[in-house]
Amino acid sequence: MDRPIAALILFALLALGRAIGFTAAVADDQPAGTDTIESLTPEQAKALVEEWPGIQYRKKLKGSELGLGDCLPLNALKRLDPPTAQALAGWGGALFLDGLTELDAETAKALGEFQGFFLSLDGLTTLNADVAKALVAARAARVRQEGRLNLNGLTTLDADTAQELKGFTELGLEGLTTLDADTAEALAANGDALILKGLTTLDPETARALAAAGRDLYLDGLTTLDLDTAKALAAFKSRRLWLVGLTALDPGTAGALAESTCQQLSLQGLTGLNPKAAEKLAGFRGDLLFLGTKAKKKVEPLRRKLESFGPENPLTPETALTCKTRLLTGLTALESPDSVEIAKALAAREGPLPLPKLKRISPKTLTALLQKADVKIPPLATLELIPEPDGSPTEDFVIPEGYQEQSP
Repeated sequence: MDRPIAALILFALLALGRAIGFTAAVADDQPAGTDTIESLTPEQAKALVEEWPGIQYRKKLKGSELGLGDCLPLNALKRLDPPTAQALAGWGGALFLDGLTELDAETAKALGEFQGFFLSLDGLTTLNADVAKALVAARAARVRQEGRLNLNGLTTLDADTAQELKGFTELGLEGLTTLDADTAEALAANGDALILKGLTTLDPETARALAAAGRDLYLDGLTTLDLDTAKALAAFKSRRLWLVGLTALDPGTAGALAESTCQQLSLQGLTGLNPKAAEKLAGFRGDLLFLGTKAKKKVEPLRRKLESFGPENPLTPETALTCKTRLLTGLTALESPDSVEIAKALAAREGPLPLPKLKRISPKTLTALLQKADVKIPPLATLELIPEPDGSPTEDFVIPEGYQEQSP
């Protein structure tokens, strides 16, 4: 390594008071050593990529703070030529180039060879389709390339440019304050996560386009949500739907969101819920529902009530077929008049059926239940066999042929 390059890296390291091999945590207003570099030659960039150890780095975003490791912050760079961009593209961690306010297609193409997991270009306020296509072309050609592209400085985005933004599994566009349905449809087509925390309102048509995506969706900037838009979002089929900016929900909107088929729904900004809205929201059947503290106090008791099958919430043949398996693990008895039909429905379910707390059951009901080979119940000797709940004659129980008694 020649002296100018060595001096450049040494300066960056000394600015943090560490030797090669350190890690340091710095805020965005306390720049890392590399964040003071205002210009780089291709040779210097290559050497920096090869020698820089990577640091812990934090950056403030809209209403949150992003913290990453293995970072190379170069936010003081105002310009970047293609050879230097190509050299920097060899960095395998997180690369911050938020000082760039312009990017031409040739430089974008070189930068598109980026090997890391996070690329931040938040200084760009405009982006056309040609530059977007050049930026992601190399990554899109790969079968599966994990990584996030931050373009949080963009305030507007057209459908043609959005169509080209693929190749990164996560896309941060927190600067957008408006979004039309065509652009939403283009954005929704690729990747795992779409971060749109700058949107404060959303119309039903655009919500419908976003909901059709297979991407996790972060809409934390929404402060209001009407019924039609909530119904459109309820069709969302991916894992996570984040609506943290909402502070209140009426019963109709709460009921619409509760119908969502997403796995995780976050409404952590809610400051309260009226009883009817809480009851509606408690019907959400995803894996996780995140709520603000005050709202949680109202919904949790209702969820426990709704998820506990008993006199106030009886199990039926229909719910036995459709409810989540985890809701059945607390079942202690099958003693309603339609218990045989319920047992038949349970036996028709796909996958293992654990019923570890079952205690009371009639002979006919137990016979129907044991038609399911992968049902798991307590030892038969511990079960209390009760008269048939529908009043029919009680029969002696005979263990079905081939049934292997198993403890759950």
